[in-house]
Amino acid sequence: MGSRHGDCRGRSVGGRERIPSAHTHVHGWISANDGIRDGRPTTTVTKRGNHASAKWSTYDRRLNPGGQWRLRRRGRFRRTHRLRRDTTSRTVTATTAVGRHPVGLAVDPSTRTVYVTNYDGSSVSVIDIASNKVVASIGVGSHPGGIVVDPDARIAYAANGDNASVSVIDVTARTVTATVPTGKGPSRVAIDRTAHRLFVTTADPTVTVIDTANRTVIGSVALRGRPAGIAIDPASHTAYIASGDDASVSFVDTVSLSVTASVPVGQRPAGVAVDPPTNTAYVANYSGASVSVIDTTKRVVTGILAVGNNPLAIAVDPTTHFAYVTSDLDHGSVTVIER
Repeated sequence: MGSRHGDCRGRSVGGRERIPSAHTHVHGWISANDGIRDGRPTTTVTKRGNHASAKWSTYDRRLNPGGQWRLRRRGRFRRTHRLRRDTTSRTVTATTAVGRHPVGLAVDPSTRTVYVTNYDGSSVSVIDIASNKVVASIGVGSHPGGIVVDPDARIAYAANGDNASVSVIDVTARTVTATVPTGKGPSRVAIDRTAHRLFVTTADPTVTVIDTANRTVIGSVALRGRPAGIAIDPASHTAYIASGDDASVSFVDTVSLSVTASVPVGQRPAGVAVDPPTNTAYVANYSGASVSVIDTTKRVVTGILAVGNNPLAIAVDPTTHFAYVTSDLDHGSVTVIER
């Protein structure tokens, strides 16, 4: 494990070395250059191949948020897979076929279930982790994007991009029980479970706030630019919202709905993840090929890490405190950041 001020290195499977700043250690990279043949990932890049009886002309080797491959056929998304990764050996251990163009992903550890929004399928695939099989498909609004699960309430919330709404899903019955209107073009969602509030980023420079107890909109948060990624620390009742327009992350009090601070980050910040035990937030800077590391107590950037090109999504493992960053155009890769 890298020391706080030690020599920190980032290793690419393509052989390129990347040297980030101190404070955080980039532990390694996961290759996403594997093709998929007969439903299984291979160890070589494959540009042509068969899947069942379908002929696939090209593979789009881009890793989406949540680790999905997209397979292209004549320029259309035809079949997609969620790649399951072993975070110890950092190898792909299984694939699961889901719907068309998967975008959002949420995990319910209490039931060992994964929920995947299918952007072109207007649905949510429900995956049983133990069997790696889709056990249900739930119809939602048009072009669903972000999704989040409240395991205590047994409810999931999916943002419907074309319908300006959020679908409320009973994960036990696996049905939509309500639809709540939002601002235009909702994309990402995050929940403060202790405050019973759902935050939804929209295409406008605002965030819609929904009371999850009565499923009504109770207000909105105005930002200086259009919101992108969002993450919430329920213990401190703080939402961290990236804004690509002004290259910043806003700190929002989830109770008072007021912006309490704004921290400059890299170019076009996208995904945000927070690790409350270490008082750290990570921001993927899409146009900066970097990740900004924020001390959430001091509210300052303490380091900038070089990662793959066009980093999009980022997530933190709460047990190991490793952060995982997808790189959109770097031949499809995941950077692993070790605290």
